[in-house]
Amino acid sequence: MKFAFVFLASLFLSVAGAQTVEAQTRTIRHPEAGSPALTVDVPDGWTSTIDDSNNLILASPTRTVAFSLSVIADEPVQRTLDGFAREVLTAAKAHDVQAPSEDMLPPYPGATYIGKLDVGDVSVDLKMLVVKFDANSFASATMITGTSATVEQKAVGGMVLKTVRVVR
Repeated sequence: MKFAFVFLASLFLSVAGAQTVEAQTRTIRHPEAGSPALTVDVPDGWTSTIDDSNNLILASPTRTVAFSLSVIADEPVQRTLDGFAREVLTAAKAHDVQAPSEDMLPPYPGATYIGKLDVGDVSVDLKMLVVKFDANSFASATMITGTSATVEQKAVGGMVLKTVRVVR
């Protein structure tokens, strides 16, 4: 199983500039067809791409805030929510991971994991929200914030994260 965390983290080459809270957004569904899927409201000016592992990658105009959204349906290996999350975090080489806190991607309960990820000699903040639905299917929304992100840029990222929903 491949994840886009190293690719996503590479988006954080520090770029100077300001970002304002955008009033205009567009809703993206990932994957575009089928069930289950995720929806997210993305501010104008943000980019969206699908990586080689079929993760939706979003990035702010300054590349100081980015997301990886994933739906992993019907995995052949049985795991708990925490087991799945720890596997992803280990594969991403995340460190300083705090104990998970209860959270949700509506309408499913889940957990949030907060830690750090090294990109070259820069450490970025990682916040991964993961839910389990069905016997062995997962969805995750991971926000990565660069060290040069302003308070306003982090706030916009937080608002984007709050719009993520699981649809069936």
